[in-house]
Amino acid sequence: MGSTLPAEFLHLNNLA
Repeated sequence: MGSTLPAEFLHLNNLA
């Protein structure tokens, strides 16, 4: 976590 892009949310969604 700490990126300015929504990649964080996409990554978390993939794990969910």
